[in-house]
Amino acid sequence: MKRLLQIIAVVIFLTPGLNIYAYPNQVKATLQLGFGSSVTGLALTTDNNDLFVSYADILKETDLGLWLLPTAQPPPLSTTDGTEGNLDGIVYSSANSYVYAVQDNGHILTFPVNNITATPTLTKPASIDGIKLGPVAIDTSASSPTLYIVDNASSKVYVWPAGASDITATVDLKQAPDLTNVQAAFNVLDILFASDTNEVYVATDVGVVAYFSTDNTGNPNDFVLDSTMAADIGALAVTPDGSTLYAATGAQLPPTPNAYPTIFVISTSTHQQIATPIQLLDSENTDFVSMETMSLVGGGVYGFVSGSKGVTVFNTSNDQLIDVTTSNPCTSTPTTACNPIPTSNTSGPIMASGDNYLYLAGSGNLLVITDNPWVDISSVTYKDSTGADATVLKIGGTCTITFQSDTTGAYSMMVGGNVNRTGKNVVDINGSSSGTATAVTDVIFTFKYNDNSANFQEGDNSVFAFVTSSANSNLKGRSAATVTVDTPPGPLTISSTGFGNQRAYITFSRLTVSDMNHYNLYSDTDPVNVQTKTDIATTVSQTSAGPSITGHIDGLTNGTKYYLAVEGVDNTGNIGPRAYLLSDGTPASALPQATVGPAGLSGDTGGCELVGRGEREDGGWVIEAMALLILFVILSRRRRISCVRSNKGDPSPAKNRGGLRMTLLIIVVYASFGISSAHAEEVATATQADTKAAATPVWWSMEVKSGFWMPTDSTTKKFFNNCCNIVTTIEGGLLYHGRYGAEIGVGVMDENRPALGAITGQPSSDTFNMFLLPMETNGVWRIDYAKRQWVVPYIKAGIDYVFYREGDRGKSIMGLKTGLHSIGGLQIFLPFQDGDNDIIKKMFFIAEARYGWVNSFGKKGLNLSGLTYSAGLLFEF
Repeated sequence: MKRLLQIIAVVIFLTPGLNIYAYPNQVKATLQLGFGSSVTGLALTTDNNDLFVSYADILKETDLGLWLLPTAQPPPLSTTDGTEGNLDGIVYSSANSYVYAVQDNGHILTFPVNNITATPTLTKPASIDGIKLGPVAIDTSASSPTLYIVDNASSKVYVWPAGASDITATVDLKQAPDLTNVQAAFNVLDILFASDTNEVYVATDVGVVAYFSTDNTGNPNDFVLDSTMAADIGALAVTPDGSTLYAATGAQLPPTPNAYPTIFVISTSTHQQIATPIQLLDSENTDFVSMETMSLVGGGVYGFVSGSKGVTVFNTSNDQLIDVTTSNPCTSTPTTACNPIPTSNTSGPIMASGDNYLYLAGSGNLLVITDNPWVDISSVTYKDSTGADATVLKIGGTCTITFQSDTTGAYSMMVGGNVNRTGKNVVDINGSSSGTATAVTDVIFTFKYNDNSANFQEGDNSVFAFVTSSANSNLKGRSAATVTVDTPPGPLTISSTGFGNQRAYITFSRLTVSDMNHYNLYSDTDPVNVQTKTDIATTVSQTSAGPSITGHIDGLTNGTKYYLAVEGVDNTGNIGPRAYLLSDGTPASALPQATVGPAGLSGDTGGCELVGRGEREDGGWVIEAMALLILFVILSRRRRISCVRSNKGDPSPAKNRGGLRMTLLIIVVYASFGISSAHAEEVATATQADTKAAATPVWWSMEVKSGFWMPTDSTTKKFFNNCCNIVTTIEGGLLYHGRYGAEIGVGVMDENRPALGAITGQPSSDTFNMFLLPMETNGVWRIDYAKRQWVVPYIKAGIDYVFYREGDRGKSIMGLKTGLHSIGGLQIFLPFQDGDNDIIKKMFFIAEARYGWVNSFGKKGLNLSGLTYSAGLLFEF
């Protein structure tokens, strides 16, 4: 019998001459979403997938595929970021996918839909700060949207281009002809923008609709719908083609025999009424608060008005009301029986979507009105690869979705995408992604993960059930369920391996799945065992970014070859496939070995009495370096100081005398730094009559310079290339006539470089640190003989003393190297002052080349000889 009735319905539908009304005609669902009792605005995204609802100081997002609030929501408004304040209107911009909200304190908030959890951008236009704003309309016809915002306190509309720091225009509605004489401030109850006419329409509570062109905001006009200026024009709507404007009054017309809830019909081109107003009895519906027009998917345009007793429907083609109970037009005016779509609570804002749905915000809930098939997913269950119950979908497992449609039709299943069928097909255990859903009968759809793995992602996936009505193919309903996929991490790629001292390194691709937790590393001397062994050598945590990760395994035996492997582990303990081959197909392996820097490779063991061998506490080498610096001042001589343990007997008296002479020279140089400028003036011999002709004599100098050291020894060059070995030096000394001098200097270099393997000599993944403290004494000749010489060549020569410390994974080699050097350079005068009465008499830019023979005069071991190019500043005092 049921099948027969369906056939009769189809025959009636196909019979010529019959009017078949297919429009949203019943509440298919009431979603209890916890909205506040007074909803102030609705905004729908262009793809019909997300609906935003504002109430009080809260904005909520609803997923219209899952029919629920997603976890990611707009943040609460807060005094901390200045966003607090009630939201009195919201609009959506398709131009940039933003939701704009106006507040009761004159502020405007911008919410990025694609990053909805981010703190909204706050705009505080100075011209309207502190003013209660709302309602609001938006013009998205241009590349940059423009908002039209109501100020009911002064009957104005403000024009705000999105993103601007302030409003750009103000429309004073009282300048409209029929609103000029309104004594008291009136309220704006609704506002809309009509893109086809580029006009903004404003509904008031004095029976007048004002309007203005977006090209001429300074000249508002109006038309009167109630000559007594008493009716509340509570809702406005315009047809999709922009030709007709509808204005609803509710039941607030003057108390006359014809005071019925009324919908006026106005031409947007002439701004005149073009049809008899649509009226209905108070008993049918009243208190209209919101109105929408909708292009039906099957053709035609219908209007929907929300009121206290439901949603009244009218056909815009003939401006006739529709009795929802019978789907017939209500021909008498006012109607005697024209039932609205019944709702269970007082209606609020209404919004039409492009896929034949109406959304009505009620008290705490959202009503879904449609004549599309309503799909209800009742359960989602899982089985693992053994057929046992599971809580998620895994490799080898299955998922079963059970749903019903209230209308018989063809169904299809898709994963991902949105309500517009942008996802990919899901095939069931029989290889099909579609079938027939019989009305109010369970459809059980079971699919395997392995058959659909390419279309699912790790974590939550939205699987849609779409149903197309058999009676009307234009009517298509949908619903989505969340299917959670928890699969092991994917395969890894090992890009390289490396060695260190008792250590092996492995570099592999970083997995990007959201639930990635860490990586297990394995090592074994057998290439087969490493593929299956269960003893984890170490773990490496997931990093937040980067294409690859490098991990290392410690405690290995030097000189033994180890084979390496790695696997990923997710948050629930799923283990991915183990990788143990390099990209060329060879086993990943490493040969741990002791690693050395240039000192170690050259056989240098350090061993000074003041500078011991072996491991040191952090910072100990600094104390020893300072001790060496003091030693340098006291015991300067040509050879390494007690560093060679093969020395026999005491140093010769001659060498002691040389050290004494050097010590006295250094004392003199240091003492020269204390000569005051007053003393310099006392011994000045130049006359003061012409300060530019005779300068105050200079007594001492100081240089600050930095340069690049380029080693020349073949062993040292294996570790340091010609670039970026930066040495910074400070020098000071005594000058005679500004030309001749004796200087001392100290510098520093601190570099980290890859160490070499002691067995193979190949670069390792270990690094060593080389700290150099170069000290030197110099004799200098500055070729400065002219009265005003802008460029001064100079040469220097002297003795080097270089403290070094080479640190490599807890062990260190320290020592002192000596040698000779020569320097050639230019100094360029910088005339920043006249130099007569200041402490600094002259300042120069200097550039020099320096070559040092620093190998302890031919001794074996570390060789620090090399060329250094430097630049800096020279100060003469």
